Amino acid sequence: MYHYDKLKRGVLYPEPNDSKFLGDAAIGGLVNELDKLRATREKGGASVVNQNPPGRPGENTSVIHGSRATAPSNLPDPTSFQLDLASGIKSMNFVNYALIPIIPDLLAQSHVNPDHYQEWTTIILGLWAFVRAVSGTLISIVANDIHNMRKSTLISLGLMAVSAPPMFVCSGIGQLVFARGLHGAASAAITISSMFLVSVQVPRQDNGAAMGWVALAMTLGCLFGSATGGPLYQYAGGVGIVVISEVLLLSSGYLTIYESKRYKRSAATVDHSSQELAQASADTERTKDKPLLSFLGHRMRIYSSAFLFLIRQRKVITMLFSMTIPCVCMACLEAVLPSFMKKSFGWSQTQMSSVWFLQSFPQLASPLVGKLVDRHGTRLNFCIGFTATALALTCMALVHHNSIVEVGIFGTMIVVMNVGTLLVVVPSMASISKSMDLATEQGQSEPGTAVAQFSGLLNLAMTVPGMVGPTWGNVAMKIGGWPILCLSLASLNAVGWLTIPSRKTRDTLEINEISDET
Repeated sequence: MYHYDKLKRGVLYPEPNDSKFLGDAAIGGLVNELDKLRATREKGGASVVNQNPPGRPGENTSVIHGSRATAPSNLPDPTSFQLDLASGIKSMNFVNYALIPIIPDLLAQSHVNPDHYQEWTTIILGLWAFVRAVSGTLISIVANDIHNMRKSTLISLGLMAVSAPPMFVCSGIGQLVFARGLHGAASAAITISSMFLVSVQVPRQDNGAAMGWVALAMTLGCLFGSATGGPLYQYAGGVGIVVISEVLLLSSGYLTIYESKRYKRSAATVDHSSQELAQASADTERTKDKPLLSFLGHRMRIYSSAFLFLIRQRKVITMLFSMTIPCVCMACLEAVLPSFMKKSFGWSQTQMSSVWFLQSFPQLASPLVGKLVDRHGTRLNFCIGFTATALALTCMALVHHNSIVEVGIFGTMIVVMNVGTLLVVVPSMASISKSMDLATEQGQSEPGTAVAQFSGLLNLAMTVPGMVGPTWGNVAMKIGGWPILCLSLASLNAVGWLTIPSRKTRDTLEINEISDET
């Protein structure tokens, strides 16, 4: 999983207790041994290197046969590492999905007129998305290395811990809106920094699997929040949700510190040489000594270069558009469903939470979808995803009453729609990640900067629909009610077919095509 067979290309790999780059004898001078091996091969011979790293007597950690090196036995499991670093996303989504089913009750607690519930729901969700989009852009400009991203994660977890009590134990609408905005700012930083810390550990061919693990962390937070938010509020009030939120946020902060200390020098990108990484690290250190305005100007120039390179790529624009379609649908339903279920079905908080649980449950298969993307590309996933989502929304338009049949159709279509969403979002994330690798390979971005831009672009792709979706839902409900809303979203997914790659196109060919165009 850590791909030590790529050591021959000068790839940097982190050591748990060392703070030096590969080539500085961090793990026993493997680069020097590879040079000897290459020289031996040029003479027509063969070589097998078997030595113990200095400072670790008795450990056989660097056996190279031909071109492959085995991983040291004391390195932790990469899956555990990625999930630990993504735990901040899990805690963030718990707070978010614990809130959504109880928004009508929080508005009632804030003494809002019931006739204005839908408008205030739109404002609360739209404000969260707007603040998240703005703060996410700032984070991706300023913080683009391991150290800054770790600090960003810890500060954001603290802000989220501060925002939870006034959000769930609110006494006025102003307090609720302010807490929701603070939560949005913290959410952006957590999402970008967690994706950054995970992405720097993964080579290009495993981008799909890595994004699958990030999506799984999101899903675990959604499942836990939706399954417990409504019952906790119904039986323990907002205080119960606040207590669980604080425990999760504290544990996420601990895991971030713990894993970052084990990997003090994580690779900025996997597909680049240690010399490039060392230069990027030195540049970062030099900019820290500059005045604030000079530092911000330097970071803006780097950001603009990487951002312009990425958005000029046809593949990046296509994948971003593909990703926004299901995100608009989800944001729209998040704004409309609480009021719709309370008015049409008369459901309690616990019953409404079950819908969000069903919505998140299919996303447990995110790592599997990521591996399928790595192996087969995006075409098949997109075809199934957009078709399933459009059909599910069309069937949901038929639901009007609280009957067993209609409720069964409603729940089933929620699951089908989220399976379709999963088959679009994960491939889009993986494809944009591959374009990020390309930007660094071609020298269009410093190592680490493209990763930050990748995380920032994904944050925008998730948050801009958060501003469009609630407004779309509010307008559609006023024009034609629930059927018009569902049919309009189904039509939007039909447009998504335009973004499906041609039959003969594969991800590897798309990358080569972009290289030729550049």
